[in-house]
Amino acid sequence: MNPTPKRPGKVTFVGVTLIVLGVLPLLSNAVEVPGLVSASLSEPPAEGAKAEVGLLFDSSIHHTFASETSAYYPIKYAILMGTLLVCIAQIACGIGLLKLKPAARTWSLAVILTALVLSILGNVHFLTLIPSMQHVMTSRMVPAQQEGPQMPIDFIETVVAVVLYVFAGGMLVTQMAIYVTLFAVTSSASTSAAFDPAAAMPLPDDEGERVPQRSRYEGYDDTYGG
Repeated sequence: MNPTPKRPGKVTFVGVTLIVLGVLPLLSNAVEVPGLVSASLSEPPAEGAKAEVGLLFDSSIHHTFASETSAYYPIKYAILMGTLLVCIAQIACGIGLLKLKPAARTWSLAVILTALVLSILGNVHFLTLIPSMQHVMTSRMVPAQQEGPQMPIDFIETVVAVVLYVFAGGMLVTQMAIYVTLFAVTSSASTSAAFDPAAAMPLPDDEGERVPQRSRYEGYDDTYGG
């Protein structure tokens, strides 16, 4: 019986990371989906309701984005569904890597590249929404100011825009760094060797060298030779 091959630390790192990257977006999307579905199926609120102080990511924010951005709901649903599928694939690949399944490495490389492209598209879409976010956040912050000196609206809008662009840029750089690192580690020679069938060959002694299977004719003299 061949001994169970030892799982390298790199494989454990990639497997656990893929599982985490799959679970966290699933949980966050579970919170976002109800508001998105409710907004897409309901009528836009009255004009005055948009200026009310409230949570930033309630249903009305989706109506605002839809009114100022063309094809907001189709793009949002496409990114959301793609994210859910990639999350499930990441979890499956992560489990496969931890179990050293032969096809897990190949599938993981494809899923990592897909997740990288999807993260770029998602962040680009977020960038297109920043002007709308800037307007909504400013309109909801200004009514909350009470008596006393008032900050100029232009200053508030500038601060909000800077914060949103820094956040979007930071998210994009972080996600790209994570997925590029995962792809590099998964495609490395040492990781590939862990999924090589030859790596499971038994070691007959303590010399640490694997002995290939011998031919059944090896060691016999050819008595009929010239």
